[in-house]
Amino acid sequence: MSERTRFAPAPTGSLHVGGARTALFSWLVARATGGQFVVRLEDTDAARVVPGADAALLEDLRWLGLDWDEGPDVGGPHAPYRQSERVEVYRAVWNRLADAGALYPCYCTPEELEAAREADRARGRAPRYPGTCRNLSSAQRARLEAEGRRPAWRFAVPEGRRVAFEDAVHGSMEFSTEEIGDFVVLRSDGRATYDLACVADDVAMGITFVVRGDDHLANTARQILLLEAMGAALPRYAHLPLVTAPGGQPLSKSQGGSALAELRAEGFLPSAVVEYVASLGWRVPEGLEVRGPRDLVPAFDIRAVSPSPSVHDLARLRAVNARHLRHLTDAAFAEFAEWFLPPLPDGIDREALLAIAREEAETGADISRIAARIASPPDPASVVDTRVVEAVRSALDAASVWDPEAISQRVKDEFKSRGLTVKEGMHALRQALIGVADGPPIASLLRALGPAETESRIGRVSLTEPGSSGDSDVSQHSAGGQEA
Repeated sequence: MSERTRFAPAPTGSLHVGGARTALFSWLVARATGGQFVVRLEDTDAARVVPGADAALLEDLRWLGLDWDEGPDVGGPHAPYRQSERVEVYRAVWNRLADAGALYPCYCTPEELEAAREADRARGRAPRYPGTCRNLSSAQRARLEAEGRRPAWRFAVPEGRRVAFEDAVHGSMEFSTEEIGDFVVLRSDGRATYDLACVADDVAMGITFVVRGDDHLANTARQILLLEAMGAALPRYAHLPLVTAPGGQPLSKSQGGSALAELRAEGFLPSAVVEYVASLGWRVPEGLEVRGPRDLVPAFDIRAVSPSPSVHDLARLRAVNARHLRHLTDAAFAEFAEWFLPPLPDGIDREALLAIAREEAETGADISRIAARIASPPDPASVVDTRVVEAVRSALDAASVWDPEAISQRVKDEFKSRGLTVKEGMHALRQALIGVADGPPIASLLRALGPAETESRIGRVSLTEPGSSGDSDVSQHSAGGQEA
């Protein structure tokens, strides 16, 4: 059966990895069944809408490689696709439900509602509307309106019922109507609430499968009651467990390292983000090369998603991105790196520098940092054991041609002949060349710097005699570095 799914974000900020997963999984359900994917914007809460966030959301989705059959930018037979432009649709549904006797006006003030909630909390119960206005007479309603009270409209929840549905992720779900309470569907200012707008749109747009976060489970019970009152068919549901921050708290749009816009700017590849996001609660088949969302379609099954929360692990995302960077062709990596490379001075070998970055970088921003470190001499100049400089000069003088591999091997031999370990000498040499003890193999550095720049940087160092205090700059950085 082909499914019609939708992604309905609120344009209140940046799309983060949790929202991206919801969009991806909803898209995969549609594409795996030969169905359609709809994007609509839930922008009825004007106070929370961030200007420009709608366009940014769509840009983020496209960057991931998602496409949609209907939406605010591509149109479609069920336009408009912004809730703020669908007021008449919601008014029609409200009229229909009110005429059927499913709704009633509620004149309670915010203060009265808060007092009722406090009373419930004092009794150790979850707050629930007590039904104060459910059975008001016409005369009582007229008196309250004469006082200037503008009513909200509530759905009259049937008493003594259980609302049950099958969830593709969580299995059988059931809620008692005693837990739900009569809920508002139309605010006193005439705006539809989320529950009414969501249901009205899903019905009007023919949505058959709803994929969203499991923080909406309670909403689903209310929405099923609305659907039944409307005489509409129920969609299938899949409620995804939340993606949390490392400490277990809910992931927020302001969480560092979770917003797609931030990941794009940091130089993560869309293919890596897609693979990572798909792995949050679902097992990406081993060995599957993920170049984009379509590579996941044949294997995806929403029923295989774990009901347990997933943790957003930026270190794991960086590792996935590093693997994707190394799988790029040389030409593709060079094209990607161009976005992040700083201006390089004459004499720096761009190809050799990119080879170093390809091995070390996990993101585009890493490429920028690596290139900047290699392209500029250490400042201030390093303090290096005189034996290191003597060894390097001897190796350079002995070289008849510029052969970085041969020079690197000769440097090692010279270190040993002067009583230095290879590790100790290589750390000191890197310190002289790029200002840090750990880093790429010396041969790779020599290839990137070239003979003139290598000579220049060796000539800038400050020398210290063996055993003097300057040796501490080498020893404190020696652990864990490469020896070549």
